[in-house]
Amino acid sequence: MVMPAVSYAKTEDGVHLAYTRFGSGPTLVVAGSPMLSCHQRVLSNPKAFTFLRLLAEDYELLLYDERGTGSSGGLIETRTTQTDANDLQAVLRAAGTSKVKLLAAFTSTPAALEWAAGHSELLDRIVLWCPVQHVGSVLESPRARAILGICEVDPDLGFQVLIHSLAGWESGQLGEWMTALYRDSIGVDGLKKLRMLRIDTETLRRVTTETLVIHPNRSQLVDVEGCRRLTASMPNSRMMLVDAESIAPYGGDVEETTQVILEALAQRSKTSEIRVPGEWAMAADMVADPPLTPREHDVLQLIAHGDASKEISAQLQISVNTVDRHISNIYRKLGVRGRAQAAAFAVKQGFG
Repeated sequence: MVMPAVSYAKTEDGVHLAYTRFGSGPTLVVAGSPMLSCHQRVLSNPKAFTFLRLLAEDYELLLYDERGTGSSGGLIETRTTQTDANDLQAVLRAAGTSKVKLLAAFTSTPAALEWAAGHSELLDRIVLWCPVQHVGSVLESPRARAILGICEVDPDLGFQVLIHSLAGWESGQLGEWMTALYRDSIGVDGLKKLRMLRIDTETLRRVTTETLVIHPNRSQLVDVEGCRRLTASMPNSRMMLVDAESIAPYGGDVEETTQVILEALAQRSKTSEIRVPGEWAMAADMVADPPLTPREHDVLQLIAHGDASKEISAQLQISVNTVDRHISNIYRKLGVRGRAQAAAFAVKQGFG
C-alpha cells in the first residue's frame, strides 16, 4: 500500500501539525486522536485502514495528528480544548477546505464540538463516535482509578489494561495494537494530561449543525448517561446506541460500522434516540427513504449506462465486492428489485 503524503499546517503559536488527505468527494474531516489520524501505525493497520478506505470511497478524508501526538509538534501539556479547536481550524486553513462534514471520536470530541460551535457556516453534518464531554470523567471513574493505580506500580501493565478496557476486551490483537499506538503517540502520562479537555453545556447549545451521536452500548468506561446528556445539550442532535464495546469505530464489524456512519453523514433524520440491539442494521424509524451517498449516486449512474459490476469497479477504482455492496444498498434504499428497475429510476431522476 502506498502511504498518503503528509503535509504540515502551522498554528498561530508556531506549532506544526501533520495532516494528510486521500479519497474523493466532499471533504470529511476526521478527528480521533490517535486512533483516527495520519499516524503511520493507523494507516498501516488493516482494520483501521479498511475503515478509512471505505469512507474514502465517498469522501475526501482529511486526517491529522493532534498537537503533541504522532508527527505533530507541540506538547500535550500545552493542550486545552480551545487550543485543539484552533489547531483544527489551522489544518482546515492549510488544506484550503470550505464546507466540510466532521467525524470525531472519544477524546477528540470536546475540541471538535468547541470548533463546531463557532463555525456552523463551514459545517454540513457531524457524526460522533463514543464521545465524552469531559475526558477527566472517564479517567476518574472508579474502574479507571483502579487501573491508573496499577500504572503507579507497573506503568506498562496498567496502560495495557486501560487501553484494553477502552478498545474492548473482545478486541484481541486490535487491543494490543491500540496499546502500542497510544503508547507511541501519547503515553501513560500524556493520557492522564488529557483530563483537562472538556466542553461546557453552554458551548454545546451553540452546536446547531445536525449531529448524530453513536454510543457503543457495551463500553466499559464511557458512561451512556453522560452521552445522553451531551446529546440533549445540542439543539439539533440525536443519539444511537449500537451493539459494540470499543472506542474505535473499527473495533467490530468494519463494513457495517462504515455503512452506519456513511448513512448518518448523508441523511437528514429525526431528533430521537435510536437503539440498535444486537445488530448493526439501521433502525426502520431512523429516517424514511435514506438518501444515496455520493458513491452510491456514482454507481447508480453507471448502472443506468448499462455497466456491469466489473466495469463499474474499474471506472471507480473500487473492488467488485464494494460495488456489489453499494448496489445492494441502492436497491434497499430505492425499494427496487434488480438493475432494470434501478436503471429506470435513475433515468427518471435524470441520472443517466
